[in-house]
Amino acid sequence: MARVNTIQTNFTSGEVSPKLYGRVDATKYFNGAAKLRNFIIAPQGGIYRRPGTKHVNPVVNSAHKTRLVRFQFSNQQAYVLEFGNLYFRVYKDGALVVTSPTAIVTPYPIADVARLRFVQSGDVVYVTHGSYAPRIISRTSHTAWTIAVYENLDGPYTGDPAEFKDVNLTVSSVSTTAIATASLPVFNSSPVFKAVASVAVVGVVARITSTAHGFTNGNIIIMEGLKVLVNGSYVLANHTQGNGFQTITGVTANTFDLADTSCAGAVFQSATGTAQNTSAARYVEYRDGKTWKLARVLSVQSTTSATVEVLPAILEDAGPTVGFTYATGTPATLTASNTGVFSQLDVGKYAKIVSTSFPPNSAGLANAWVIILSYARTDLVNVRLLTCYTYVYPTTIITVSDSTITGTVRASSASFLTTDVGRHIRLNFSGQQTWCKITSFISTTEVFVTFKEFVPTDLYDHTKIATDGITYQWRLGAWSDTSGWPQAACFHQQRLIFGRTTAEPQTFWMTESANYYSFAPSVLKDSAVIDSNAITATIYSNEVNPICWMRSGPVLLIGTAGAEFQVRPTNLNQALTPTNMAITTQTTFGSEDIDSALRVGSQTLFVQRGGRKIREMNYDFSLDAFVSKDVSILSEHIARNFGGIVETALQFNPFNILWLVTGDGHLVGITYEKDQEVVGWHVHELGGNGIVESAVCLPSTAGNSDYLYLQVRRTINGVSVRHIEFVEAFPTDYKVVTSHYFVDDGITFTQASALLNTISGTALYHLVGATVKMMVNGWCAGDRSVTASGLNGVMSVGYVCTTVHAGFSSTAILGTLELEGGSQAGSSQGKKKRVFQLIARLEDTVLQYKQGRAETELFQTEHPLLTTTTTVPVVTAVTGDERFSVDDSFDDGGKLFIVQDLPYPINIVALMPMTNVNE
Repeated sequence: MARVNTIQTNFTSGEVSPKLYGRVDATKYFNGAAKLRNFIIAPQGGIYRRPGTKHVNPVVNSAHKTRLVRFQFSNQQAYVLEFGNLYFRVYKDGALVVTSPTAIVTPYPIADVARLRFVQSGDVVYVTHGSYAPRIISRTSHTAWTIAVYENLDGPYTGDPAEFKDVNLTVSSVSTTAIATASLPVFNSSPVFKAVASVAVVGVVARITSTAHGFTNGNIIIMEGLKVLVNGSYVLANHTQGNGFQTITGVTANTFDLADTSCAGAVFQSATGTAQNTSAARYVEYRDGKTWKLARVLSVQSTTSATVEVLPAILEDAGPTVGFTYATGTPATLTASNTGVFSQLDVGKYAKIVSTSFPPNSAGLANAWVIILSYARTDLVNVRLLTCYTYVYPTTIITVSDSTITGTVRASSASFLTTDVGRHIRLNFSGQQTWCKITSFISTTEVFVTFKEFVPTDLYDHTKIATDGITYQWRLGAWSDTSGWPQAACFHQQRLIFGRTTAEPQTFWMTESANYYSFAPSVLKDSAVIDSNAITATIYSNEVNPICWMRSGPVLLIGTAGAEFQVRPTNLNQALTPTNMAITTQTTFGSEDIDSALRVGSQTLFVQRGGRKIREMNYDFSLDAFVSKDVSILSEHIARNFGGIVETALQFNPFNILWLVTGDGHLVGITYEKDQEVVGWHVHELGGNGIVESAVCLPSTAGNSDYLYLQVRRTINGVSVRHIEFVEAFPTDYKVVTSHYFVDDGITFTQASALLNTISGTALYHLVGATVKMMVNGWCAGDRSVTASGLNGVMSVGYVCTTVHAGFSSTAILGTLELEGGSQAGSSQGKKKRVFQLIARLEDTVLQYKQGRAETELFQTEHPLLTTTTTVPVVTAVTGDERFSVDDSFDDGGKLFIVQDLPYPINIVALMPMTNVNE
């Protein structure tokens, strides 16, 4: 019989897989454990008990699980967002933030919350989901939060313009509306327009229905927006069909007829158009820089505000040497003092004319605005005088802002769907480009759009759209309800990147440099592609696998369901540009489709496809490529046995721990210190049979430790409930006995020294119907039942104390591997062994023990006997080597189980078992 004394100096291999129980040849075997429950591995090698969780708040509806999301503006301003069914709420420093409203409404039902992805910049979080347009969550103060649709500009776009060479688009009916604001009350507050309800033809005259229109017989009005049926399609009506200046005849209270109009046989589109009275001032002049411009009033909101249509075709100033003479008549005429002033291209344009034939205005200037109706000679045109609100500096200043350009886009063949509403279109008119957004669907060949840039006009006739509004070079937006919305997002080299839609699962889109909203692929005015323009790229590989994650580093790393890629400039000393980019395959393991990739130092950790492995992606200089090492190989059984990995969170302080939420509700930690070769897995089972459904880490305000927030489901008093809980500090200061906190979903009461017969309050209400452990001044006073009194929870105490902790108790278990220390004849494996003594090197541990063989008996705490007194026993923490006699018989393994089932600290630095081996 041989006597063997061994030492386990550290536990940095964590809980190892049974598949490694025979690897006594490996160093990591001696650093591992067969079982680690509710112990955390310190990077120095020891293990300490997981602190308890503090109750924060119930979720809004316990029928639905929620998801916790990190929002960190700075280390001092860090929040947790609780995403539930169509809402999110905000937490900070272990408490619910009282926002207005308390729950912010979102478009995401609970079934879609798990697939949300988040990327943050400052006070803004960008939210993506493949079925929804991206959103922006903004924080403007501690209690002010909003969520809004992300307004991407000028793209991104799908395909190449060449793909649509057989389909042309025609742009028509372009108009610009804006808001005119006057410094004085100048606008006529009476209505200047009426909406048209319907149009019918009576004989050859158009009869308009417009309830209470207020027009009288003989009024001069302008009709706009009427459409008539021509060759199977509705097109904008011309003057003789109703649009333009008209004289009213045949008026009733709700209808009026248009005189001198031949509409026989016309079929009007109902409920469209407006009628405007020209007897009031209908135009407004304003200054755009040094240029005079004109707008037509569409509606008046107040005496200082009106909605106007900006008129783009303005005649250039003829110069100070040219004089004009205005003469009334049918039509009126405008004669220039010089020849060569007018041309046929000026018909339809508006002009500001300074003429001695006009009476002086309040500024002493004799001027007016006219519209040129027809051309007679280079010095003579026919005009109509316009009634205009004038800009008189400095008394009456009129500004025009918030312009909106609308129009119609018609395709030569079916090209649009109802789900294209909101989609972008980029149009190329012989090198001049513009872009617009589809705002309503008319037919498969026609949509109504809002232009986000001015529509290019003909170089020689500014009243016409360039190339008559026809283009064969156009591109549809990549994102829409038709093609899907981006699922993944990240930042890289001052660009915001989105990736993966239903139609293009391997494509990613980068914004312009330092502009997180613009996806302009080229310069609009000349189609030139510059380095700062947006980038669109597709990963081409043997298989089409969707993008699962993207992470920034020295290069951009992308994980798909089938492989991992790097995206970098062809020259590493340069930045990514539209013309300087290379995409190369690195490894082919594939990723689980969850938001799992986390960057720790220079490594990127991600969950492999299948959800059972964590891989570490880092650069190998010898291969000049990235490799993906399996960091779960020692503990592969954990994810396999617990339902796979469904969520990840990363803690940095006081050291790196990668937290995993498993499919069956276990919380798993990986102490990860790459430089020290520490990768140790540990499993956590929350008290009260808590099932963890979400986890997130963020810095605490104090800065000494990161918070770990959890959303946990339990059954209390026969009812399934879900609570938000958090671990406040890693580790607790065990030397201060009253600060021992090892209960879960618990609460703390503090007071001045006095006898507490009971404690009561709303803070206890979440535990009503439960049996909990009670700690008084650091001593476990046993079980207590929590009862209800109104909306308060009530629990008996019966001890003189200043601090009470109450919550669910968990059990910390360390199970050692089979001892290996050699024997007189080789290995001790497979031989009968008897451990007769154990020396445990402890730190700040409250420990008592009793002898036994079972896992729950061998080495555990037991509290002092309860007495009838109200005095709290003194509890002290022990540091140093403690020697324990083990009354054990010979067996095949020589395993030890160390169990702590009461809410006391236990911190193990090393174990030194003394063993007899039977040869």
